[in-house]
Amino acid sequence: MTLRIRSVDRGEGFHEIALEGRLDSNTYLEFEKLLDTLFNAKLKGIAFDLGGLSYMSSMGLRLFLRSAGYLKTVNGQLVFRKMQPQIKKVFDIANAIPSFAIFESVEEADRYLERMQQKALEGGDDK
Repeated sequence: MTLRIRSVDRGEGFHEIALEGRLDSNTYLEFEKLLDTLFNAKLKGIAFDLGGLSYMSSMGLRLFLRSAGYLKTVNGQLVFRKMQPQIKKVFDIANAIPSFAIFESVEEADRYLERMQQKALEGGDDK
């Protein structure tokens, strides 16, 4: 599956970005390029619409964390809307993983995140 990205300039450094599909190691590059362009253009805020995002790997999580880090340095705003349960689970896991939990590879981290998202879709809430 692919990733579709819709970016709308709301003016004065604020953008709305809607993602649809899978954000993973095969699809993240276009999203990363868009973010780089926005960071270079004095971005002040992003509203992410994640209603159409069906899956997110560690590569996707990295880009959202990078966005948050950038916006923090410029006192910008970050908003998430319509976050699907399995995507919210990835964000929850990122906060719940102890600092000593280290994955051997991106693939291992992605397998873990995929299992947790599937459990969230099935109604389970195991971390």
